[in-house]
Amino acid sequence: MKVKALIPLFILVVAVAGCGHSPKDAGMTEPAVQAEEAAGETGSTPAGSAQAPSGQAVELSADEIEGLSTEDGGFCIRSVHTDKTNIIIPAEVNGHPVTEISDYAFGEGKYTYITLPDSVEKIGTAAFIDCLDLTGISLGSGIRYVGHGAFVNCRSLETITFPDGTETIDGFVLGGCDNLKEVYVPASVTEFGDRSRILSVGTCPDAVVITPKGSPAEAVCQEEGIRVRTE
Repeated sequence: MKVKALIPLFILVVAVAGCGHSPKDAGMTEPAVQAEEAAGETGSTPAGSAQAPSGQAVELSADEIEGLSTEDGGFCIRSVHTDKTNIIIPAEVNGHPVTEISDYAFGEGKYTYITLPDSVEKIGTAAFIDCLDLTGISLGSGIRYVGHGAFVNCRSLETITFPDGTETIDGFVLGGCDNLKEVYVPASVTEFGDRSRILSVGTCPDAVVITPKGSPAEAVCQEEGIRVRTE
């Protein structure tokens, strides 16, 4: 099947959107993406880990992080202000556990590798959009929700692993990730966004979803013609 090229993305982001709200209440604006499905395939090779970070990883200080406390006592990161590229997000900011990454929080950043703490449960819409140099990201073990277009146009990203316990992966999460090779999706993910629901197929020509046999992700891949390998 022929694959359409990724059309330009248009997204309107409100700086405070996503902080302190559930995914349904966040009022998030979705990026517009159009893609066709690619042919499926099966296999048995498990997903690789994200590419090892280059250089010394540095944990950001509270002074480099802008955000606000949430209603449940957590902390939502709205933006960061640093020239560091291989960064570790601290587990706490000003005594509050970091639980959310707001919409567009890291968008257009020059980061090469990002490590999130296990305390983070939610990643907002387009949180890492246009991070063109991002080669890898460690999501931590606490992720439950990944917002629409979270990693759109992360063109240096080759692999990504959504941790066990992730429940929702919204649409177009990996649209425009031209060099993406492997995406691990655990069996715990039961909710997917509309259209090309795990990744924007056609914008990631070499990408394959790797998931446990019999998982909801496998069924979605087969339904939508997404390339899949089961482990």
